[in-house]
Amino acid sequence: MPVEIYSSSKASAAAKAQLEVAIANVSEERLRAVVAKLAQSLPAAENALLAELVTTNPKRKNAEHEVLSRWEMCANCGKEFDTSEERDETECSYHSGEANPF
Repeated sequence: MPVEIYSSSKASAAAKAQLEVAIANVSEERLRAVVAKLAQSLPAAENALLAELVTTNPKRKNAEHEVLSRWEMCANCGKEFDTSEERDETECSYHSGEANPF
């Protein structure tokens, strides 16, 4: 059972520092589960995650833009890239830059 480590709505500096350590050390599977739970239960968390992880493709001709993941791994070079940004000449030429963030 989680221990209450903060008073009212503000965590102490020590608790915030330990949270950073915990995030760095928790398994990817558990961190994904926690993030999913936060997105489902807190509208503010859901909105923040949408802004960070989801984008739209404005090239779609219909009224609604295609919604897609903002971050992808390039199958050719293996690097993560932001699909919402235009590519520059120093990046892998296979990354498309067709989407725009919300």
